[in-house]
Amino acid sequence: MPNEAKLDSGQLSLQNFILVRLIRLYPMYFLSVIFAATIFILDYLGGRNRDLLNTHQLIELIALSLIFLPTYIPGIIYLFPLNIPYWSIFYELIMNLVYVFTREKLKNNVLIILVISLSCLLALMAYFRGDISAGLTWKLTSILSALVRSGFGIFLGVYLFRIHKRLLINLSISSWMVILIMAISLMAPDLGRLNGLFDLFAVTLIFPLLILLGVRSKHGLIADLILKKLGVVSYPMYLLHIPVSLIIYRYASDLVEIYAPYSGVGLVLGLMILSLLAEKYLDIPARRFLTKCFVKPNLKYNQKNAVAS
Repeated sequence: MPNEAKLDSGQLSLQNFILVRLIRLYPMYFLSVIFAATIFILDYLGGRNRDLLNTHQLIELIALSLIFLPTYIPGIIYLFPLNIPYWSIFYELIMNLVYVFTREKLKNNVLIILVISLSCLLALMAYFRGDISAGLTWKLTSILSALVRSGFGIFLGVYLFRIHKRLLINLSISSWMVILIMAISLMAPDLGRLNGLFDLFAVTLIFPLLILLGVRSKHGLIADLILKKLGVVSYPMYLLHIPVSLIIYRYASDLVEIYAPYSGVGLVLGLMILSLLAEKYLDIPARRFLTKCFVKPNLKYNQKNAVAS
C-alpha cells in the first residue's frame, strides 16, 4: 500500500512517515558522505582547500552533511561543498515535510493549482536564467528556485500517482520506447537561448508523459530485471558520481585523459557495479535494521482494526 494511502488509513503515523523517508535515503547517503569526506580530508592534508576552510570548518562541514544540513563557509557559494548534489536531497526532505503536514488540504484541485503555479515560476526561471538549473548555492534567488523546483517535482508526482490509473487506459507502449524517448531528450544538444525553453518543456510535459507511459508499458522478464536494476542504481549513482570521480581523477588523471572517452564509460559501469553491491550488502540490511529499531507499529491503528474485526 502506498505511503499516502497508509497515512490516510492511519496505518502510517506522521512520525513514522518521516522516519521511513529518512531511512530510505540514509544508508546510501552515509556511504557517499564517507567517500566525499575521504577526498576532502586527503585534499586538506595535502594542502588543498586550506585557503577556503580551516580544520574546525572541515569538521563542521562533515558533521552537518551527515545529518542532511548545509554548511555556510565564507568564500564558498555552495550549500553542500562536501558533495554538491546533496542540495536536492535537502530540498526534497523539506518538501516532504511540507507535503505531510499539508496533506489533508492537498485535494486534487488544490494540487492542480499548485503545480500550475509552480510551473509558471519555472517558466520565469527559464526566461531570466536561460535554464532551470538553480538551487545549489546560498544566493536568495537560488534558494527560492530550489524550493520551486523541488516543490514542482514532489507535488506533480503526488498528483500523477493519484490519477495515473484513470489516464491512458487503452494505451500500451514498449518500455524500450519510453527509454529511447527519455534518452533522446537527455541527449539534446546545446540550443543556446532556447535551452531554458527546452528544459521547461521537458520537465512539465515530456517527463510527466513518459512516467504515465511507463506505467502502461509492456516488458518481458529480461527488460523487467534491467529496468529494476537501473532503478536501484539511480539514487546511489547520483550521490556517488562526484566523490568517486574526484578520487579517480586525483590519483589517475593521466589514465583518465589517455583513455577518454572509454574511461568515462568505465566510470559509469564501475559506479553501477558499486551501486548494486552497496544496495545488496549495505542499503537493504541497513534499512531493515533501522526500520526495526525506529519505526514502531501504529498501536492506535492496530487497536482500531482489532475492534472492527
